[in-house]
Amino acid sequence: MKEADEKILANRAKALQPTLQTLLLPYIKKANWWFDYEKQARMETEYLEREGGRFAEVVVPDDINLKIVRPSDMLPQF
Repeated sequence: MKEADEKILANRAKALQPTLQTLLLPYIKKANWWFDYEKQARMETEYLEREGGRFAEVVVPDDINLKIVRPSDMLPQF
């Protein structure tokens, strides 16, 4: 570890220069692809439902206003 620190301190630009591996690794790893995220989310949901029961649908009553607040609504009115 100390050797790596010394290399970085000696020539920081060269030590931290992007390489082909650092540029391609995020795209090569299957874990970073959307379908793997979807698979993991499905597996976690199935586990939670198996252990704790089905998720209930959230029903929002009609009398609740889901208005989106604009920044100007938060300014003090003079």
